Amino acid sequence: MIRFANAISQCVTVAIHPGIWITKISESGEPDSYIGEIAIYCYSKRFPITSGARVDNPFPAYQGDHPYIFVSYAHNDADLVFPEMQRLSDQGFKIWYDEGIKPGASWREEVALALTESKLLIYFVTENSVKSENCHQELNFALSRERKILAVHLSPVKLTAGIELSLSNKQAILKHEMSDQAFAGKLAEAARSMMPAITPIAVQEIKGPVVGDQKSIAILPLNNRSSDPENEYLCDGVAEELITGLAKVEGLRVASQLQSFAYKGLVQDIGQIGQKLRVANVLTGSIQKSGERVRISMTLTETETGDIVWSERYDGTLEDVFELQEDVANKVVSSLELKLTGNNDTPVAEQLIDTGTKKQVAYQHYLLGRFEFHKGTRQSYLLAHEQFDKATKVDPGYGRAYYFDFLCWNNSRREGFVDHEVFYPRAKSALQNVFTTDFTPPLPRSHLERRLNENFELEWTIQERMNEVFEVFSSETDWHGFELVTMGEVLIAAGLLNGACDFFQQYLDKYPAYAEFTNIRPTYANLLFALGRFDKAIDMFSAAYAQNPTTVLNLGTRAMLYSRTGQYQKAEADLRELSKTFPRNFAQFYDLYWHRELDAASAYFEWMEGQKNLLPLFKIWGSFLLGQIERGFDYIEAMNANSFGLRLMFLCVLTPSIIRKVTSHARYEAQLTRHGIDAAFSDEVLRRVNEIEDITGIHVALDEDY
Repeated sequence: MIRFANAISQCVTVAIHPGIWITKISESGEPDSYIGEIAIYCYSKRFPITSGARVDNPFPAYQGDHPYIFVSYAHNDADLVFPEMQRLSDQGFKIWYDEGIKPGASWREEVALALTESKLLIYFVTENSVKSENCHQELNFALSRERKILAVHLSPVKLTAGIELSLSNKQAILKHEMSDQAFAGKLAEAARSMMPAITPIAVQEIKGPVVGDQKSIAILPLNNRSSDPENEYLCDGVAEELITGLAKVEGLRVASQLQSFAYKGLVQDIGQIGQKLRVANVLTGSIQKSGERVRISMTLTETETGDIVWSERYDGTLEDVFELQEDVANKVVSSLELKLTGNNDTPVAEQLIDTGTKKQVAYQHYLLGRFEFHKGTRQSYLLAHEQFDKATKVDPGYGRAYYFDFLCWNNSRREGFVDHEVFYPRAKSALQNVFTTDFTPPLPRSHLERRLNENFELEWTIQERMNEVFEVFSSETDWHGFELVTMGEVLIAAGLLNGACDFFQQYLDKYPAYAEFTNIRPTYANLLFALGRFDKAIDMFSAAYAQNPTTVLNLGTRAMLYSRTGQYQKAEADLRELSKTFPRNFAQFYDLYWHRELDAASAYFEWMEGQKNLLPLFKIWGSFLLGQIERGFDYIEAMNANSFGLRLMFLCVLTPSIIRKVTSHARYEAQLTRHGIDAAFSDEVLRRVNEIEDITGIHVALDEDY
């Protein structure tokens, strides 16, 4: 007991400066690991080691997509603040406080991200919090990110000049001037008025897999254990085939490729991956290839316990890859105690992995082509065409290879790598070949054929999309789930972004293997960006970059997200890598802007504006961010934007105050009206989408009600 008391008394410094104290223990030569363990424990729990009893954390910090409150307080005031947090939580408010920092994470960057994604900061004002440097930083960061702020004075205290200035135009509640009952009502009323509408809840949201979702899995990209980095194509290909195959199993929820590929090349705790992807199991593995010989190692792990459910190693040749993939898929199904059933619920011997060909050489060319396709560059598309051409020469009935060849031409035309005269005959031929095979594309035929038109995005009006997609939902027409994506696009155009997000997510949940076939990643990632779901947007762009390291646009957007959320060290690392290809780039301007170095940002953008190759979208964003609203609209009116993309163009990247200036401008309404988007259109979309709620299972509300 004396030993424990002495250890605790020495841990005060550790709780504040853990690294320093542990180093001192090491340098002193005292092998007292007992003290060090207590120190680490105290710090991880983040409670002050002072006189008095420890105050337990009232509940886990909120982790999710719903609007939440960020609480800023001094740790020495936990006994005063935690009861108020509990009271707010009991009334249905979701609360984040620094209990939510993940083990091993950067404290500053985690706090910055949580603050940026919050809807309201409640600053509990006491003598301790006024002296706290952390509270000062949180308050200043909230101001820079234009978060709403509510100051709750728990006791009379003289504010510093800086804090007084920061809070001068913010709502405040003085607890010491009212009864406890009056204060509780006032706090709840103020929080409710500053937050989106809430529904009272009885318990905090459950982390990890949702109830009844234990039959769920994420297949992570396989590690390349070969000496040749070119063998990445096989690692990605096997993982993608397993996602496609296991998605067929009734009763098994499979995380989409867009989600799971965010962890490519990263060493991360399986439990954290399970919580983030809401899956109960994770399949990991590696491939070692030497000539025609391959060794595939696979492990299925339970995320909650970390227990290995099943592990196996396969040795064979490239000819054996078909059988190896099928065996892995079936062992996963067996380990999770699932059954493959037919229409009458009797077990059937169904092949899970369908590579689209029985010819191994054709399959290798297809995987190489798909690997190049994902890189998204002019040169990689040319290499992809070569591989798909070789695949279809070996197997003329290989529908997937024709389909990806068509997508290559479509993307090349969209990116401006080829003109319409080059695109049209080649894309048309590839598409015609698709429909001579037994391959069923994940996009409706009418939509694919429409893409052959030079200006199909502009010619297919938003009203036509709306009418067509509602007809699909109310008829027997099979769009292979793509009606969910199209509905999302219509909702974006109508300004119903949260509803659009729900439809995109349902598409990924139901069709996890289709993401790469339909190219919804850019729209969905930018939608998350616009909604302030920055951590998910970061994951999306991380997955894109992990899969296509040569596509630096994904790296640049991720750097912008890091800058926006105050994760400056991560932004700096991405910017260094980006500068190797583009020494001067828009992401660098954005970083200067969020560092509030506005003179430097303005000079940087002025130089960029003078360059011929600056994308019109960057010109629009830069002009708006620097307050040049009219110039921004000049750039918009000079470009042809598709109708559903207009909203994202305005909402992505910009700050809330600038968004208000832009969306209240007469030229903004004129742009929307030009595309047939007005209040009547938005009202009609909202009414009609909720009329089919019994079909979709999704209720859509106005964004301000989320």
